[in-house]
Formats: sequence, C-alpha cells, structure tokens
Amino acid sequence: MKLNKLLAIGIVVSCSLSVGLYVHGAADNKQINNKLYSTVDSLEVNYPTIEDLSNNSPLIVKGKIISEKNTKKAVTKQPESVTDTDTDEVLYTNKVLKIQKVYKGEGIKAGDEIEIRTIGGELDNVVQISELSIENNKSYILFLKPSVYPVTDGAYAVQGGVQGKFELSDQNKIKNEKYKDITDLEKLELKVKKQ
Repeated sequence: MKLNKLLAIGIVVSCSLSVGLYVHGAADNKQINNKLYSTVDSLEVNYPTIEDLSNNSPLIVKGKIISEKNTKKAVTKQPESVTDTDTDEVLYTNKVLKIQKVYKGEGIKAGDEIEIRTIGGELDNVVQISELSIENNKSYILFLKPSVYPVTDGAYAVQGGVQGKFELSDQNKIKNEKYKDITDLEKLELKVKKQ
C-alpha cells in the first residue's frame, strides 16, 4: 500500500512539472479602471545552492537592462487538455540586456546585447504581473537558459525564476529572494568562479 501511495505521489509531481511552466490563478484576477489584472506564477526547479543553479545554467552574465520590446500575447494549449478550448493567453515582454561581463557561456561577450524573456506585461487593457520582474535601467547578474516558452525566438529566460536573478546596486551590493546570505558582488563572483 505504501509503495502505491509513493508511486501515485511521484506521478502527480511528474505530471505537475510537465503540465506547464506558468499557472494562471483565476481567483487572482481583478478589474481596476477598465483593466483586468492577473498574476502569473511560475513552477520552477528548486536549486538548494548557487552551485546547483550555476551548474544548470548554460549562461551567466552581468549586465544592465537598457530597453524593452513591445509586449506580445501568445495563446498556449495546455499539454494534457482534451479540447482545443483549454488554452491560456500569456503576455510576455523581451527586455534588452547590455552585457558587461560573461561568467559562463560561449558565443557572447561584453558589449553584446541579448533579449531576456519576462512573462507578463500590459496589452489591450490586460495586465499580467509576474513574481519575476526585471526593471529597465537596473543592473543584474542573471543565470540564464534559452527560452522556449511561450515561443522560441532566441531570447533567454532566467533559470530557476527569482533564484537566478541577482539585482546589483551601485555599491556592488546584491539582492536575491532565495540566497540571502550572498549580499555583495565579490561573494557571488567567488561562488561562480569555483565552477
């Protein structure tokens, strides 16, 4: 009996990870000033250490967000849906990152500009808010992977969601939601260089 219960839990977890990266909460939808606001939550792998995050990130860079592209909408079908009407409308915005330093990765160098995909944005009176926000004119250390959701277009996504975003202040202080013990650039660079 215990084996069947563990097997069932494993199947549920596996299905949850393969169902989709982003879940929309209908209960979170709010109408304010003729705009529909909703939150978009991501289901991400938990990386217990920065070393784990680094090992699973094909690209690690330091840079500044210098602009953003227009927000676009993608209609995605749920992988396990029975009908064609079981779809989600996802807003996404590509931000342009001017690279200052490459810690890991090939084919990209300081001075290059790459696009970073963020889920969410505002389009046609609909606003989707994501837990992972990357703001214009701010500097970051980003752990990245090629983005395939909701479209594949050469943009990158932040590996592990908020785990892979380290906001950098003018005094080389770092802010990260998960790794709160890493508070300055030098500590983070030491961890990344060990790889």
